Amino acid sequence: MGVFRVQTWEEYKKLALEFKPSIVYYSRDPHPTSRPPWGLKPIFYNGFDGYVFTDYAEEGVLHKTGIPIRGTDKGSIPIS
Repeated sequence: MGVFRVQTWEEYKKLALEFKPSIVYYSRDPHPTSRPPWGLKPIFYNGFDGYVFTDYAEEGVLHKTGIPIRGTDKGSIPIS
């Protein structure tokens, strides 16, 4: 039983395909040192184990996943 921080997007996708979770949760986080200042943490569970991947913005896209960011409005977190 534990939480595992997955280091690469490829490894996270491989684990998700292997375990086939029925739900993937995510957290959209402010990250003040990134530009724009946003981050994303997709999370899934397999039994009692949780798998977390962390990605932060760099020049309008999330660095590791390549997901585009649509602005910097502080009232919402604009991840596509």
